[in-house]
Amino acid sequence: MKRLLCLLLGVAFLFVSGMACQTTSYATLTVTNPDDLPVSFRIGSFTSSLDTVSDVTDFAAKTYTIEVDPNGDKVKAMVWKTSIDTNELRLELYYKDEIQDIGKTDNIIIPAYVECEIP
Repeated sequence: MKRLLCLLLGVAFLFVSGMACQTTSYATLTVTNPDDLPVSFRIGSFTSSLDTVSDVTDFAAKTYTIEVDPNGDKVKAMVWKTSIDTNELRLELYYKDEIQDIGKTDNIIIPAYVECEIP
């Protein structure tokens, strides 16, 4: 019985210490249209020190997860509309479920841009 208790305590210690050693977290980028229209877009890029994605073509509404270093990082994203219309494209960048930056565009020439510093 004593061995079983020691084994369980050891496993619990490893589990807790493993959770404390997590060194990554995530930011979230959403690309939407206020009227819920499927506006086409191209991601020029979204970057952090741990993650880079570029040249993605898709339709709003989409959500992307960006791996970030919780000990300090900078997250940036740039998105262009690819449809010739007046529909707005809106970017929202979240970290720890809090909005960090908002960008928008309704023009195919001017991109929407967002960024935030992870302290």
